[in-house]
Amino acid sequence: MKKTLLLILSLLMLPLISRADLLDQLNLEQTLQERLQNTFKMFDDSAKIVVKLEFDSFQGTLPGTNFSDGEKISPEKIQLNDIKKINVDIYSSLETIPPGAQDALYKAVPVENKKNVFIHFSKVDQKLVKLSKSIEVKDLFEVADKTIWTFAKLIFAIFALGFGCTFYLSNSFSKKRSSELKEQIKVLAGALAEGSGNTPAPRTSPAFTPSMPQNQNFVPSSSKNQDSILDTLSTNSLKEIFADCYWTEQDGYANWLWKNISTEQKKEITSELPFLKEYSLFFVTTAARPMSYHEHPYYMEPCSLAQISQKDLSESVKKDIGLWHAISPMRKENMKLGFDEKLKAIQAKPSVSEFTAKTKSTLRTFSATPTWGELSLTDEAAIFNNPQMVPDNLRKHVKTLAWLALKSPEEIKSVLSQFDTRSLAAAWVGPEEILKALEAHLPEKKLKLLLVYKEKSNPNRHNDVYQLLVDEGLKSEAA
Repeated sequence: MKKTLLLILSLLMLPLISRADLLDQLNLEQTLQERLQNTFKMFDDSAKIVVKLEFDSFQGTLPGTNFSDGEKISPEKIQLNDIKKINVDIYSSLETIPPGAQDALYKAVPVENKKNVFIHFSKVDQKLVKLSKSIEVKDLFEVADKTIWTFAKLIFAIFALGFGCTFYLSNSFSKKRSSELKEQIKVLAGALAEGSGNTPAPRTSPAFTPSMPQNQNFVPSSSKNQDSILDTLSTNSLKEIFADCYWTEQDGYANWLWKNISTEQKKEITSELPFLKEYSLFFVTTAARPMSYHEHPYYMEPCSLAQISQKDLSESVKKDIGLWHAISPMRKENMKLGFDEKLKAIQAKPSVSEFTAKTKSTLRTFSATPTWGELSLTDEAAIFNNPQMVPDNLRKHVKTLAWLALKSPEEIKSVLSQFDTRSLAAAWVGPEEILKALEAHLPEKKLKLLLVYKEKSNPNRHNDVYQLLVDEGLKSEAA
């Protein structure tokens, strides 16, 4: 472990050691370059000077390092006497170096032997040529620091990963061992119970049963708890709830309530609400929709609004905005008032007056849904030969391809072209004369395929394609 730590520390310190002499070199070059730049400004302010130093090589292996001979690295801090050659490159827009400029530069170089100073002059067009930015000391520091920091993070990640894997494996083995120990204890307890003549203890936990406590914040609509709430509602409360459903057209909710109340409650509220019998014949044909309005405290002592329609109730509230506080949440949510009116109603004080209904509101009208079962082939043939026998308002309840066969040839062709032969074969049901009337408008190849698929399939009236063909036949009737 100690060897590993020493190796890591050596690797972390290596970049610091190797960069020390290079930084000294760059510092020296940069300082000298700035000095010469300032000196040459008196001759050409726009000129650029670049200084490059060459040092004597250190011969032999450096003490305490493994650097080979000839490396340009000094064991001590770089001094001026270590400089072997100074190259000064001048980039100027002038034609030649100005008189006296070269002597001034030689004097500015702080070395005794001026023979080691070499000045090179180059004319450049500064509008077209831009010298690349020289490397600064701070740039080298940033690069080195980022490298060291990345390397340190890598080492830390390796140690963290190793520690995590060790902990995970240890925890897994511990859990497995604990589980095995518990199982052995259960087996031992069972064996002891059998030896003493008692019933052995169960080896698994008891199965979950519906009677066990569940999440109290969610109660399914069909639970006993929900049924008990409806059982506690008075006849007057149920009457107002069903009346609110009736006037706000919450028919799915009315169907759900009807399914969850007792037969005795149905008889009582039907006698209280004259229109409920007709309404119940209608809402039972809709999908049941569970809601929770019946749990609202309003229905503990509801207002008598069963005979007032939503429209008439809205007019009363508009005249006396304070009446808003006397109506049920179901009525409020479905009331045709503007948003500004509802804001005003919410902020208004409750009205001291009460709702009065001298005349009963006009009741809703429901379209009759006849129930005569499935038509026979004879019935369909009779309709095809005499379509006027079915009143217009009842035709949508008569499912037959006769309506499509009675349309114009262009319309029949257009409808049949929308379906492939397999789909048509599954819905090709009806009297021979109706099917022949439709087949006359099919292309010959499509008709042959249709008849082949029909023999292999079991066509019936209870699929989507049949209903679509019936709907297409009735479109002109609804227009």
